[in-house]
Amino acid sequence: MAVGCPYIQDSNVTVRHPLARGACLPPSDFTPDQAAAAALTAARLAAIVESSDDAIVSKALDGTILTWNASAERIFGYSAAEIVGSSIFVLIPPELHGDERDILARIARGEHIAHFESIRRHKNGALFPVELSISPMRDGAGIIVGASSIKRDISERKRALETASRLAAIV
Repeated sequence: MAVGCPYIQDSNVTVRHPLARGACLPPSDFTPDQAAAAALTAARLAAIVESSDDAIVSKALDGTILTWNASAERIFGYSAAEIVGSSIFVLIPPELHGDERDILARIARGEHIAHFESIRRHKNGALFPVELSISPMRDGAGIIVGASSIKRDISERKRALETASRLAAIV
């Protein structure tokens, strides 16, 4: 058993086992009830991701998009079939590519980047403001292999603030 690896792994998914505490057990070491509990946990987490109003995207450390939820489809205009396997840089204006490279380097060092604002590009080319939080993704051995990000379109919030500012200037 490897230490520090509380996950069930199979060919398609790595799931944190709800009863594991610091030990990596091969799937054959789990009872059927434990395996069922882990599968249920994975299904619940998948449902949370898919039902979120925010875009939830994962990417490899080289920027390759790995996963893409339904809200990412709505916010960016790309279906998962169109975008998974592509570079995250297609969503980022060229003048911000250096910022994204810096973010990927910070993630590779294990940093979490919370709630910052940036600009992203829709499939139709339109630019829009987003708030992002990005966290390292680790494999079963604890090695950072990518990043998960939550992106929220803040266009409406920005418009409301601009309107409030204009109204305050009038008064």
